[in-house]
Amino acid sequence: FQIGLIAFTAAVFGGIGNLVGAMLGGVLIGLIEALASFIPDAYASDAPTLFGLPLGLPHGGAAWHEAIIFAILILILVFRPSGLLGQQAPEKV
Repeated sequence: FQIGLIAFTAAVFGGIGNLVGAMLGGVLIGLIEALASFIPDAYASDAPTLFGLPLGLPHGGAAWHEAIIFAILILILVFRPSGLLGQQAPEKV
């Protein structure tokens, strides 16, 4: 299930029906996952703080990579359903 979710999100992110877009989506998803692993654990004793509030996510960003991918999928479907490189289809009335 996890690999399918990542592949589907990459295809939607880049643009369904566009091979270059799907490849771009896969690369961007991989970069986002890699960068998410650098988000600190908010409950760690050495967690960075801002005005006394801990910065980061519970258990660190690596534990949240599936939720981050799913959030990307939802945002792309809401704001740009054709993907980054997908063609805008004319609306038929």
